[in-house]
Amino acid sequence: MILNFLLALPCGQVFADRDRQAVIIQSGAAQSSAALNQELFARANFPNVSEFYGGQVILQGDTLVVAASNDGSSAVGINGNEADNSAPQAGAVWVYVRQDGQWVQQAYIKASNTNGGDVFGNPGDQFGNSIAMSGNTLVVGAPEERSSARGVNGNQNDNSIINAGAAYVFVRNNGIWNQQAYLKASNTPQVVPNFNTFFFGAAVAIDGDTIAVGAPADDSLSSGVNASQSYTTIETFGDNRDTGAVFVFSRSGNSWSQQAYIKASNPTAGGQMGGPNSFFVQGDQFGTTLDLSGNTLVVGVPNEASAASGINANQNDDEAPFAGAVYAFVRNGSAWSQQAYIKASNTGRADGFGTSLDIEGDRLAVGAPNENSNATGLNGDQDNNTIGQAGAAYLFERTASTWQQTDYVKSSNPGFGDQFGFSVALDGDRLLVGANGESSAATGINGDQDDDSNINAGATYLFERLNGQWQQTAYIKASNPDAGDTFGDAVDLDGDRMAIGASRANGVAGGLDADQEDNSVLSSGAVYVFSGVGQAQIVAINQGMNDAWVSEQAPLQGLFFTVYENLGVFFLSWFSFDSQVPVAGPVAIFGAEDQRWVTGSGTFSGNTATLSAELTSGGAFNSDTPLAMQDGAYGTIKIVFNSCNEAVLTYNFPGPGLSGQMTLTRVLPSNVPLCESLQTQ
Repeated sequence: MILNFLLALPCGQVFADRDRQAVIIQSGAAQSSAALNQELFARANFPNVSEFYGGQVILQGDTLVVAASNDGSSAVGINGNEADNSAPQAGAVWVYVRQDGQWVQQAYIKASNTNGGDVFGNPGDQFGNSIAMSGNTLVVGAPEERSSARGVNGNQNDNSIINAGAAYVFVRNNGIWNQQAYLKASNTPQVVPNFNTFFFGAAVAIDGDTIAVGAPADDSLSSGVNASQSYTTIETFGDNRDTGAVFVFSRSGNSWSQQAYIKASNPTAGGQMGGPNSFFVQGDQFGTTLDLSGNTLVVGVPNEASAASGINANQNDDEAPFAGAVYAFVRNGSAWSQQAYIKASNTGRADGFGTSLDIEGDRLAVGAPNENSNATGLNGDQDNNTIGQAGAAYLFERTASTWQQTDYVKSSNPGFGDQFGFSVALDGDRLLVGANGESSAATGINGDQDDDSNINAGATYLFERLNGQWQQTAYIKASNPDAGDTFGDAVDLDGDRMAIGASRANGVAGGLDADQEDNSVLSSGAVYVFSGVGQAQIVAINQGMNDAWVSEQAPLQGLFFTVYENLGVFFLSWFSFDSQVPVAGPVAIFGAEDQRWVTGSGTFSGNTATLSAELTSGGAFNSDTPLAMQDGAYGTIKIVFNSCNEAVLTYNFPGPGLSGQMTLTRVLPSNVPLCESLQTQ
């Protein structure tokens, strides 16, 4: 067989296993999103320097919630004066709703006891540092709120305890918002001066009538559920323990009460260590991130230090500082218990696993923005730590009460300092991952990923699960990216829309869909809403797929597909000219003895072919001579077609320990019309 095969492909990384005569291409990512478009560009109505609008976002149906933890208005309650700027770092939350296809502002929400920074250098309350919503109930965290109150609806106006923290519950009735509750830790410090900084409200989560509030600087040394909340009063700064805790509240009617006080099963305290040559060691800060789904609570602890990997491994090996961990708790009746201790499959120092997380039912996504591997796409090489702070995300699923990691997720263009995984959001079979340090100058959807001229502009990546397999389907950038915008600081996803925050974006024009180009107010922040987040097109495999296919990421390699529709059989040959490059020109002999081969055969259904792979060499597919086969079974290959011109191939070859994913396109489009015509039959 003679093929008109173009060999001038861009260079990419190739893993060669000469002894077993196979060449495997580094994993990549699909670029086949349904038609996404930017639907909204939003700023605060009165942008101010370092307001950080977009530091947190929520998208729920036709409601968008945006927080700016450094908003400076001294207003209190609902719909006060947004233009006032006399309370720096007090914080605020905006609620927008979509009516008749247009976004409009519904409410501007402030704490009932707003406090800004003072002349002594104490920060404002930072109301909006965390937000969460369920139905018509919104909870807002203010980790630097100062009252000494304890429990629910205590005295809000005693500002004696710096950084004690609070959480505020608001409810919506017929479009009108009101505050329902003021939540405090049950062990808020009482001693003045106080160095037990709790930061209650640094993280919040809500599902139905249950709220969880993180206090990562809680100082008790207890472990487990409802153990002692007491701690030693800290007399001097630098002796802080910061083990962390989570407080769970439940609602009956309109009344809230504390249900549980939850600690890690392996709390590690920080403080001043080392005698005369002392240094400060940070505690675990359990409760830094958290989420709720039904009767399951997950708590992220990016400072956790064990070197364990996987599920329920050794918690007490503190050889990997700041590696991070996630703890899963379940509720039976009103009683909470720990179900799992979850670590990354490639735990590394300072990875920050647990910096972000999202749970939906039995599926959990976890971000580790400081992870260092150079892998791309799904389930690539986790252990090549050559790109510092490239970042990763991990997917876990629960069967009965057992958790297991299902996927290791990387961006399609990992770069130093990208911090992929800084934010994550799950919705059904869609995963959105923010990389707020990504640096390309691309705009919009699926632009040039490799132009790293906009340092820390930020990017977001959409992954979709089709036929049991995750794949990247969109690379998303702001419509006006600038260096330092950190697009992807916060993300959320609901149905066919997504919201993305860029809290350090510069801009002076306020409101909805205002001028994006005037950058005269630094770090005022912005939020972008995109719509059209449909699944990648599902096509039916047919004989129109018969063709030569290639991946941009590897030179001198290619594949040939043959579909036998009447038999329901799919055949693949994956070859490489790795021992002798063919003569110059577009014509190459297909099946020459100087080629390396992996072949695959199996069945197909819908847009997916599932194949068993075999290792071969010296095959001549255009002759009657049988293939020369070595070693027999080699692994598995799965191919998912996104269109008649694009497919995603995932391979797993256990023998040499090679696995990954790559995107394929046709060499020539001659069979595309046939493929498309067969879709309609």
